Amino acid sequence: MIEIEEKLKSDIEKIKKITLSMLNRDNIISIYLYGGYGRDEGSWVLEKEDGQTRVKPYNDYDIALIVKNKFSLSELRKLEDELKQHLEVKWIDLSQYKTINLKLFKPTIKNYDFKYASKWIYGDKDVLGNIPTIDRKSITLKDVETLYITRLWTLLGSFPEKGLVEMSKEEEMFFRNQMAKSILAIVDNILVLNKDYDASYIKRVKILENHSNDNDLLDLSKWALEEKLFPKSEGMSAEQVKELYEKVNTLYFKYFYSTLSLYYKRKIERPEDIDKYIIYNPMDLIKRKIKKFVLNDERRELNMHLSILQGYIGYYYFNMTKEHADKIKMVMKKEFNFFSDDMDEIRLKVADLRAGL
Repeated sequence: MIEIEEKLKSDIEKIKKITLSMLNRDNIISIYLYGGYGRDEGSWVLEKEDGQTRVKPYNDYDIALIVKNKFSLSELRKLEDELKQHLEVKWIDLSQYKTINLKLFKPTIKNYDFKYASKWIYGDKDVLGNIPTIDRKSITLKDVETLYITRLWTLLGSFPEKGLVEMSKEEEMFFRNQMAKSILAIVDNILVLNKDYDASYIKRVKILENHSNDNDLLDLSKWALEEKLFPKSEGMSAEQVKELYEKVNTLYFKYFYSTLSLYYKRKIERPEDIDKYIIYNPMDLIKRKIKKFVLNDERRELNMHLSILQGYIGYYYFNMTKEHADKIKMVMKKEFNFFSDDMDEIRLKVADLRAGL
């Protein structure tokens, strides 16, 4: 679509111009746009104005700087703030790597997508050749665990405190888009399990047909792809909102718990079955202790608690027992100095805290 091509081209020029004006350009080897927009599968809202089609990006721009020496965190934050003032996006995800970092990339979904589906903006076009060849079959179930934890946010932060009710246009669009992300995460889960991952959303949804005969999932995956590419609202009733959420929620835990059962080599049927793996994962435990006691940084520790809380709130949202509610409240009070008897208020607090780490 020509309007999308022109808008993306214009935004890329702004990204390049602002970045090179605010940072030392001699220190920048390359600039890349990655994620959905980097592979020309970004989310675009289409609006009609005076017979013209106006397009604007819906999700965040993911920007990677390849540098000789890393910029300070304050420099990057200033750049993010400036970019947000000139681009119609709520978030900018800005990361930086030295060439040596690229050479040490492991076979993960994120690294695979970055190497094979990024859009060059500035500098050395061949710098990503420093990333080792990544065979999609080498992506492990560890990435499914990461997907499970990160995409749980969509089940918590996707709808307002008033609950699963009729929403405003903006609220509904956000809700639908987050439900689409949940479904596409399930697709990624299945493809990684079957060693058949692809960097393209469109191809992944097509490949899913080779590995699933679940008609509900297949239908929802096609809906999710369209919703991811072109977010919209359709005036859903409260009943329709709840029905969609229940479907997505059920499929999410069904498929992730099935794959995590293989990863942990133990039957996973509920959040309690995962707690010890999140708390006592050897490498993560070491990193948490170093961050907390050596660097006086408790973010990894807090993130662990939030990961567990997200699982309980998402899984038990429709059948929350007093025991589960009390456990959630206890952790919120002890670790985050927050107390409420309203589970929807707690749900959004957890989502806000998770997004802020």
